[in-house]
Amino acid sequence: MKSEQQLDSPRRPAHALTNALGQSEHVKVLVEESAEELSSVNTALKHEIAVHSAQPAVEAALQKSEAVETKVQDASEKLAVVNVALKGEVKERHVLEDQLAAATERGKADHHAALHDPLTGLPNRTLFSDRLEHGLALATRHDWKLAVVFIDVNCFKGINDLHGHTAGDAVLRAIAERLTEATRADDTVSR
Repeated sequence: MKSEQQLDSPRRPAHALTNALGQSEHVKVLVEESAEELSSVNTALKHEIAVHSAQPAVEAALQKSEAVETKVQDASEKLAVVNVALKGEVKERHVLEDQLAAATERGKADHHAALHDPLTGLPNRTLFSDRLEHGLALATRHDWKLAVVFIDVNCFKGINDLHGHTAGDAVLRAIAERLTEATRADDTVSR
């Protein structure tokens, strides 16, 4: 059974193609070596036939051996074409997988940005509304109590006016951090 890491690996298909390409290149080398060996044997047989009188069976065997040599060389050439095509597929697969990984990351970032405040990183109004609806439904179903606390920062406009928006932003981030630290993990602090 495949592990979760193998199933989640973004490069799994490209690695499989890379492995297939490596095996195909290895087979091509073996076929080329076989063609060279056949050629060497055929050359030796031709020399033997030229020096000594050849028997018809030997000449027939030489013809068959030469035919096999031709087929092996043809197979080697075809394997070379297949390997070039596989290399192109592997390269294209890597490009596509990189594009998919980038798009997935952008999608995650876009999803997070759609549901969180850019300044504080807290859930925004949309996510707060969803969690509130869910919390109310759970509270109703299980006859639980649910608390909603609203905090207003008095004179916040004065902080921005007197000290600038950078200082106001720092105040909001500090408040968000303190509220998050003071609440439970399953509570929602939002802006």
